[in-house]
Amino acid sequence: MGFDIQRRDAISSLGACSHWIVSCVEPEHRSLDECVAAAPTCDTDDPWNNDEHTFCCPAACAQDFSDARNKGLESIEAFTQVYFLAPSCFPAAMQLLADETTNGFSPEP
Repeated sequence: MGFDIQRRDAISSLGACSHWIVSCVEPEHRSLDECVAAAPTCDTDDPWNNDEHTFCCPAACAQDFSDARNKGLESIEAFTQVYFLAPSCFPAAMQLLADETTNGFSPEP
């Protein structure tokens, strides 16, 4: 997945957050669980409107990930669910994705 770091919206912030986590993972040294927990936390609910835009995650994302893990999902399944399939910790991103779906956009397979 690629994203434009210069773009300032909820989708680019979600991309920056997930990119930070994925970049942190180092097999046999840092797990996905550790990297989600270590991700910088945004100070606001709309980091794309602030200087913190680059590489922070809302605290709700780590909590949603933890909840998914506690329900028995493997780390990659929980990460995929929380950060890609249903990123409710980024409500504005969810709205943008819903708007795109409603307007006939469908991502290429």
